[in-house]
Amino acid sequence: MNGHSSPGGPRVHVLYKITNSKGDEGAYNAFELPSGINLARGGVSLSTVKNHCHALNRLNRAGASGYHWRVRVDDKVSNPKARPKYSWWDIQDDAARLPVKEVGIIELQNMLSTTSAPKAKVEDSSPSTKNMVRQLGKAMNKVAATVEGTSSTQYDNGPRVPIVMFKLVDVVKLQDSYGYGGHEHVPVSSSS
Repeated sequence: MNGHSSPGGPRVHVLYKITNSKGDEGAYNAFELPSGINLARGGVSLSTVKNHCHALNRLNRAGASGYHWRVRVDDKVSNPKARPKYSWWDIQDDAARLPVKEVGIIELQNMLSTTSAPKAKVEDSSPSTKNMVRQLGKAMNKVAATVEGTSSTQYDNGPRVPIVMFKLVDVVKLQDSYGYGGHEHVPVSSSS
């Protein structure tokens, strides 16, 4: 995961986590697509990712097809100092081209962090104390925004790495938990 270009173009890093799996809560697994898979040849497809994610083939009997895939799609940035906003899109078409994003190390760290700073409570109810705490909070937010903006633009000068991120749901595990087992797909009926 060094971010350097290889003869076939930059290697795309795939980050994924299985949301209904116990264990490393919030942690992502990762692997690199081979360098022959070039973004210039039409992009990375879901079938390419499934074919190269060997770990999923060992985790359930249906392999990579035994998962429901959701890809992270970032919203357009209007304020570079704000936390990135994104949504998770369901992908069912194996030929679908995926949104590959180039990120620096600090940007990747911000994308993977899920914690937010706790809000302080003011115990003293006097107006002067509340006002002082409010002003202190505003000043600290300005400093934090300046530091975050500076760190992501000025100090993230390392190599940029192409990534694509997924959340997966282990469908086989869901079927097993409801007693469906086997390889069959159980359709949901809409009859009343």
